[in-house]
Amino acid sequence: MRVFITGGTGFIGSHLVRSLLAAGHETTALSRSLPPFPGAVPVWGDLREPDSYAEALDGQDALIHAALIWGDDPAEDSRATSELFRRARLADIGRMLYVSSTAVHRPFQARMDEASVLRPSDDYGALKAENERALELESQHGNWLVVRAGPTVGGAAYFGAPVKFQRMFTDMAKLALAGEVISVPARDGRQLIGAPDLAQIIVSTISRPWPSGPVIALARRVTPWEEVARQIVSAFGSSSKIEVTEGPGFVPEFDTAKLRRLTGQGFITAEAVREHIAALILSLDKGLTSE
Repeated sequence: MRVFITGGTGFIGSHLVRSLLAAGHETTALSRSLPPFPGAVPVWGDLREPDSYAEALDGQDALIHAALIWGDDPAEDSRATSELFRRARLADIGRMLYVSSTAVHRPFQARMDEASVLRPSDDYGALKAENERALELESQHGNWLVVRAGPTVGGAAYFGAPVKFQRMFTDMAKLALAGEVISVPARDGRQLIGAPDLAQIIVSTISRPWPSGPVIALARRVTPWEEVARQIVSAFGSSSKIEVTEGPGFVPEFDTAKLRRLTGQGFITAEAVREHIAALILSLDKGLTSE
């Protein structure tokens, strides 16, 4: 297939481009300045300037929107996203996929799935929910899919590609470096997803029939923060002690049954967690960053 992707030079997007090319898809990547993974066709432009990419949409079979404009004006991303979907519809692109976030489900409940009512409690979740609605309005023939990614871990897709570090990992790494106590709530954790697995989920669905609507993309198992803390202390060779404090009233958990029906498999994030920690270690000379 011919696939047009935005955000292809970001953490998740670079894994997506690499997976698309490996699967044999002709991949065109919109980029403002950085070149995408070798083999992808670059389109130099900006989401905020539709005329810079509109011509490249012609003849594409699918659109994957993974970019995010995040600044002082969240509505800027919403406007750009709505226009992208509109231009894709005018270009008669048959399939459109949006990389959203489980943040649309905040405040989290004890148990959630795709049918849970959305009442986002922060700007990021509200923006993602608004963009999901824009996709549904502009999609053709019902061929649209929203992938609600959870906390995404792993290493770089290729040398020089970026990694967005999860805040809990970053905070614990800083404490480990300083040899300070790392406090983690008992029995608390999150369902994670490895960046390569997330890319696999999206790429495996792009050329197959899919049920229009959202799908939650997470591992079935909750990864305890205590487990992550112990791995960080070990990997950093730290003298930090781990203090287990009183846990929360509940651990939010997402039902991943729809994902398993769609892909035919579950996902295990243990290796991606190790790669995320290894990438943290490599980043120390450049300074830690978090999303």
